[in-house]
Amino acid sequence: MHNTPESPELLKMLDERSRAFRAAIESAPDLGAQVPSCPEWTLLELARHVGGASTSNRP
Repeated sequence: MHNTPESPELLKMLDERSRAFRAAIESAPDLGAQVPSCPEWTLLELARHVGGASTSNRP
Protein backbone atom coordinates (compact mmCIF):
# COMPACT_ATOMS: atom_id res chain seq x y z
CA MET A 1 0.00 0.00 0.00
CA HIS A 2 1.29 3.45 -0.92
CA ASN A 3 1.20 6.41 1.40
CA THR A 4 0.28 9.66 -0.32
CA PRO A 5 2.40 12.56 0.94
CA GLU A 6 0.66 15.53 2.47
CA SER A 7 0.34 18.62 0.25
CA PRO A 8 3.42 20.50 1.55
CA GLU A 9 5.56 17.37 1.21
CA LEU A 10 4.19 16.65 -2.24
CA LEU A 11 4.84 20.20 -3.42
CA LYS A 12 8.37 20.07 -2.05
CA MET A 13 9.02 16.77 -3.82
CA LEU A 14 7.63 18.08 -7.13
CA ASP A 15 9.78 21.20 -6.83
CA GLU A 16 12.93 19.21 -6.08
CA ARG A 17 12.40 16.80 -8.95
CA SER A 18 11.49 19.59 -11.36
CA ARG A 19 14.68 21.44 -10.45
CA ALA A 20 16.74 18.27 -10.92
CA PHE A 21 15.17 17.64 -14.34
CA ARG A 22 15.77 21.23 -15.39
CA ALA A 23 19.41 21.04 -14.28
CA ALA A 24 19.87 17.83 -16.29
CA ILE A 25 18.37 19.43 -19.39
CA GLU A 26 20.43 22.61 -19.00
CA SER A 27 23.68 20.67 -18.58
CA ALA A 28 23.11 18.29 -21.49
CA PRO A 29 25.68 18.76 -24.23
CA ASP A 30 23.21 17.76 -26.96
CA LEU A 31 19.42 18.08 -26.80
CA GLY A 32 19.25 15.79 -29.82
CA ALA A 33 20.65 12.88 -27.82
CA GLN A 34 18.51 9.78 -27.41
CA VAL A 35 16.93 9.16 -24.02
CA PRO A 36 18.37 5.80 -22.81
CA SER A 37 15.07 4.56 -21.34
CA CYS A 38 13.11 5.79 -24.40
CA PRO A 39 15.50 5.54 -27.37
CA GLU A 40 12.84 6.68 -29.84
CA TRP A 41 12.78 10.06 -28.05
CA THR A 42 15.36 12.83 -28.01
CA LEU A 43 16.13 14.82 -24.90
CA LEU A 44 14.43 17.85 -26.44
CA GLU A 45 11.26 15.85 -27.11
CA LEU A 46 11.25 14.56 -23.54
CA ALA A 47 11.70 18.07 -22.15
CA ARG A 48 8.83 19.36 -24.29
CA HIS A 49 6.63 16.44 -23.23
CA VAL A 50 7.34 16.86 -19.51
CA GLY A 51 7.03 20.65 -19.73
CA GLY A 52 3.77 20.37 -21.64
CA ALA A 53 2.30 18.15 -18.97
CA SER A 54 2.65 20.91 -16.41
CA THR A 55 0.94 23.49 -18.64
CA SER A 56 -1.67 21.38 -20.43
CA ASN A 57 -4.53 22.52 -18.17
CA ARG A 58 -3.72 26.22 -18.31
CA PRO A 59 -5.92 28.55 -20.40
